[in-house]
Amino acid sequence: MSLTPEQCEQFWTYADADGDGSLTIHELKAGLHKFLAEKNQGEVQCIPDSVIVEIFTDLDKDGNKRISKEEFLQEMMLPHRRETLKAEFMKLCDPVTRKMGRAEVAKMCQATKSYSGEDIEKILQEADINGDGQIDLDEFLAACS
Repeated sequence: MSLTPEQCEQFWTYADADGDGSLTIHELKAGLHKFLAEKNQGEVQCIPDSVIVEIFTDLDKDGNKRISKEEFLQEMMLPHRRETLKAEFMKLCDPVTRKMGRAEVAKMCQATKSYSGEDIEKILQEADINGDGQIDLDEFLAACS
């Protein structure tokens, strides 16, 4: 997830429930759900616990089981995030159509070993904005931000 500075501050306000300047995994989960519900105009988006754990682990750079605001902001404000996402999309997408269909999404999800067939269908439905059954680069970037 790559956020604007304003979105970072908004997310942090949602997530740091006890105001101690750091996030537990439970605060991260609650903050993500609240932030995404607001971003999606009240629509609740279920994030599997395995994904929450993966996000938490990536953000907890010092491994102390808490995410400091500094750790969070450093990761979210990385300027190369969008370019990294584009490069990953190009590795995963069909080289001819430059889109990801069910097979490509399944391959991506299977690499993490934390998504079921239902999860893959849900990802396709949520990311496929134009409803063509495939995810193009713009849809991929929108889904990841």
